[in-house]
Amino acid sequence: MGTDPSVLKEQLRAALEQQKATSEILAAISRAPFELEKTLQTILEQGAALCRADTGRIMLVEGSTLRERVRPTGTYRQVVPPWQPQAIRITRGTLIGRAVLEGRTHHAPDVRLDHELSSRDHPFTRLAVPIKVAGAVVGVLNFHRAEVAP
Repeated sequence: MGTDPSVLKEQLRAALEQQKATSEILAAISRAPFELEKTLQTILEQGAALCRADTGRIMLVEGSTLRERVRPTGTYRQVVPPWQPQAIRITRGTLIGRAVLEGRTHHAPDVRLDHELSSRDHPFTRLAVPIKVAGAVVGVLNFHRAEVAP
């Protein structure tokens, strides 16, 4: 029993995309090891590309809030000029809050179906990935899609 060639082709494409993103991130780190903003921007852009996200942002923990650290990618650039970092309270009512509180990735394929979220409107698909240092959550990578597309 063999594997379907189309499945193998998709797996290869996904692996190559992941390898390219990793390469871009490592190149950014090596080019500017002490320029945190540029490195974080590269991580954000490559993560958004891998997730096929419309938007993405990096939020860092500051006490009981999360604050945007890097200018968001994607459609946020058109929606929020000039960019002012947002601060959001860490609560279970947000996907990013859950990622911080639980220290694990949270995915909402369709936010309208998650009744715990305080905002269930647009964008519809969201992903929140905790950033950890020495086991402690220090931030969150946050990606959105404007349509339901897990």
